[in-house]
Amino acid sequence: MPSTWFDLTEVWTFVWLCCFLAVIFVTTVKSCRTSGLPWMHRIYGDENEDLCHDVQFEGTHEPKEISPWSPRALVSPLADGVSTTEVWIKRRSSELRGIAGSTIRAPKYWKHYRGTHLPQYKGFHLAQVTPEVTKAVKALVEKTWREDAVGIGIDAEKLRHRKIVVHNVKRIENPRLYNRYVTQRQMFCYDAADEGFFRSPDPPIATSALNLPVLNKLLVKEINEHFLFHGTKPERVDAILNTGLDFRMSGQGMFGRGIYFAENSTKADQYTDWIWQRGKEEGKHDTKTMFLVRATLGRLFVGPDDGTARSFTRPPCTVQGCTRFDCNHVERFDAVIGGTSKHKMFREYVIYDRSQAYPEYVITYSRIY
Repeated sequence: MPSTWFDLTEVWTFVWLCCFLAVIFVTTVKSCRTSGLPWMHRIYGDENEDLCHDVQFEGTHEPKEISPWSPRALVSPLADGVSTTEVWIKRRSSELRGIAGSTIRAPKYWKHYRGTHLPQYKGFHLAQVTPEVTKAVKALVEKTWREDAVGIGIDAEKLRHRKIVVHNVKRIENPRLYNRYVTQRQMFCYDAADEGFFRSPDPPIATSALNLPVLNKLLVKEINEHFLFHGTKPERVDAILNTGLDFRMSGQGMFGRGIYFAENSTKADQYTDWIWQRGKEEGKHDTKTMFLVRATLGRLFVGPDDGTARSFTRPPCTVQGCTRFDCNHVERFDAVIGGTSKHKMFREYVIYDRSQAYPEYVITYSRIY
């Protein structure tokens, strides 16, 4: 009897211990669900990248009517392709607030600065990416390439190559640029959680439509965050690596002085050299550089394609009947999309705030004639 009683005591102690741990676990999960944060995030730290993965739910998209002059034109209370249930909206809105309120640290996939307070570091590192990322970036370049558009348009004058071949892809790890970008992105997350998710253009942006998980998992689609191409001249590459994209260094484009992006690698390729140099490098191994940039587009203004250049220095306002950029209205769009008419070869995306873009990858490539 004494031996049996001792054995039973051990069993009951074990059972009570298991129950106690189960209560703690359930309480933690409920607490995190209430705050809108995934429980693994709550337990293991404040790593904002864990919250950037898209959450998929069953259901159909039923967009509400939006006035073209609404302060939220091209903004929907629902993201494309997700559930319309109020439960999901509240949950995802809470997750967006979690992203917005999280501590900004270097992404865990970086090779440098991990877990550190970013603004104290100057400079940057170029890190070799994984084979999966290299494959995904190459796929974006190749699948958005349009051979039929080479040489068409003013910026494509004298171009005669058939395609481009990617030689190398490197990730840019720039602490201050990343901190600036994520800080601005957090403000967009607050807006989306409180005022409605931002809707992407139709048809979808080509780079996001390819749905490459290794890249798309870094994006917060509810704020219209996308990977886009940006081509630049060789002498400007160093400046972008160090201080980011700067509209003050650009010329006057169709929609003013902004930072221009393309969803097609063909369009970005047009800006990687000077027109007067073209034709001289045929048959030579002459490498070019373009960037794959994370850009938060937010509320998109559809720019008119009437051939008239606009002198925008910031996005137009959203007040009905007023599309001026120099008015005194407070509510404004966040970016401009141009080239939407059928007779245009490419669509372009323009931002006027440097903090809305982070050059994630630098791509080295050659033209094939």
